[in-house]
Amino acid sequence: MAVELIDLVAIEPADVSNDDLVLMWDIAAPSGNAKKATRAQFLAGVAMEETDVVFGDVDADALNAPVGAIDELTVATGLIIGATIEKVLTASASLSVADILAYDDGTATMTVTGAVSGDVVILALPAGMPAGMIVRGDVTAANTVTVRIYNATAATITAASYTVRALVIRVA
Repeated sequence: MAVELIDLVAIEPADVSNDDLVLMWDIAAPSGNAKKATRAQFLAGVAMEETDVVFGDVDADALNAPVGAIDELTVATGLIIGATIEKVLTASASLSVADILAYDDGTATMTVTGAVSGDVVILALPAGMPAGMIVRGDVTAANTVTVRIYNATAATITAASYTVRALVIRVA
């Protein structure tokens, strides 16, 4: 008579030590594929800081990240400590930039629907932009991101068009 996993007696967490054996079974493999390992071998590579590790049954669906929009994300630590991200917007636009004289600047605008003054702007710039261009973005009016381009070289940067992507983030 085979012993089912559900028939095994549970081990209290305090009774498990690093040299106790853990039974592993590959249900998809032919019978006789049971393996054994010590608790230490089984958890090799898992960072533990003197805390209890609790194992339980997990459905495969619980291991997948949900798909869809993030309505609200609270950042506990990081660049903005304790801030709540209220909105993330994105838009892409082709910006035509006139000649920019040496050590001078120019501007171009793009529409980012929903952007308001005070939002944070991050720009993704195309490869191949001229060396010496310093670019930043600001929300200057509702739905409008102004891209400011400074020429940090001693020569004129010739007029061109660039496809720029703006990521606009609103934090509380």
